[in-house]
Amino acid sequence: PGRHCRCQGWYDLAIAVSPTNADQVFIGGINVWKSENGGTTWTPLSMWTYGNGIGYVHADVHYLGFYGTRLFCTSDGGVFYSDDYGQEWHDISSGIANTQFYRLSSAENFPDFILAGAQDNGCNRYISGDWTHVFGGDGMETALDNTNPDIQYYSCQEGYIIKSTDGGDYFDEIAADTVGGWITPYLIHPSDQNMLFAGYADVYKSLNGGLSWNKISDSLANGNFIDQLAVASSNQDYIYASESNDLYITDNGGVNWTTRILNPSQYITGIVVDEGNSEKIWVCATSYNSDAVYYSPDAGANFSNITSNLTNLGFNCIIHEKGTVNGLYLGTNYGVYYTDSMLGQWIPYGDGLPNVIIRDFEINYQQKLLRTATYGRGIWEIPLYSDTTGLGEIQEGNGFTLYPNPSYGQIYLNLSNFANQLPIVYVYSISGQLIKTIHVDKTLNIIDLSEQAEGTYFIKLQNQECIYVKRIALLRK
Repeated sequence: PGRHCRCQGWYDLAIAVSPTNADQVFIGGINVWKSENGGTTWTPLSMWTYGNGIGYVHADVHYLGFYGTRLFCTSDGGVFYSDDYGQEWHDISSGIANTQFYRLSSAENFPDFILAGAQDNGCNRYISGDWTHVFGGDGMETALDNTNPDIQYYSCQEGYIIKSTDGGDYFDEIAADTVGGWITPYLIHPSDQNMLFAGYADVYKSLNGGLSWNKISDSLANGNFIDQLAVASSNQDYIYASESNDLYITDNGGVNWTTRILNPSQYITGIVVDEGNSEKIWVCATSYNSDAVYYSPDAGANFSNITSNLTNLGFNCIIHEKGTVNGLYLGTNYGVYYTDSMLGQWIPYGDGLPNVIIRDFEINYQQKLLRTATYGRGIWEIPLYSDTTGLGEIQEGNGFTLYPNPSYGQIYLNLSNFANQLPIVYVYSISGQLIKTIHVDKTLNIIDLSEQAEGTYFIKLQNQECIYVKRIALLRK
């Protein structure tokens, strides 16, 4: 079966021998094969496509093994078993939440829709609780029209983009006539749902939903492929792209481009533009031994390093929450971190999130949710940091002081100037779970959170007249 392995033995190769017959050998690569004569001749037992006539097992087999006479097979698509030496296969993968997602997308007007691309598991569509696998191969960047959810974009490796106008039943290829990188970035501009941008070896623009493309740069990446792409929501002429450690900037729609190198030893992994200011950008970058987040207020003319207290975590993606004072979410190899101008440093932001690689973000402001694509544990969502999870509007002052913020565990509450009836103090986690209830007096009160995990908490003061809420960042030394 060697010609069917397509030179993938370095990645997917498995072997098992029947416990009752030493000449009966099973081997797995892209598919599963069987030999009845010790490997002299081979017969296929599975194929990675449906309707193949012999049985389905997902491609890229990494393990074959017998438990008794039951043959188990694990691949990039889950766990399968056979009780008749491979004649019939059973998929038992349901409930395993370990999909390696590269990208996800949604639309503000359709918060119950999620489109996402996954390693070895193609592109997938989520609508109101139900997942549908819509496109095979390695799933990459996706996009959803904000005016019509039937208009959907999916892609696989090297920039092959397809479009559906009927909700995902039929597709047309709309890729530019060129080849892109492993994950080719593309996006819909929010001001015009027919305006698309894509990054191949150059930046391309479409004004008709991908039916035709115009190249708006000239050998921008010097023959390499663009990794990251961002276009200002407030001004389509401001476009930011990157390849490795090179950042490319135009403020006139691609007529002229400027190249900046933020750090020659780091490659750029994320670019985000402030929704209301086309020149205000943040860039995250990484390498084997260092990571950084950079901020520019002037379209890349000047940058400052805002990495602050973060160590080498592997920075993968970044997103800005509009309406906040520089509120940023950063995806790393070890979860999500948040900062804003009030905090002045990064704090963990992942109550309940597994310790997993984060590859992409989406924000839905209608539902006040941050969604993240993880590389190994599926897609997760959490309320936005600015949202009080139903506890009431955040207010400052009002006769009490709460400090320090951020805190390392001991928080002091001073109610000496509080004129109203003394409140009861409630402490909530970011997900809304009640952590503590405290009865206070007008002296200096201590709220002890030293046993709580690092993260964001809400301190609610409530009496019969009013409710006040303050947000606290809890850190660990």
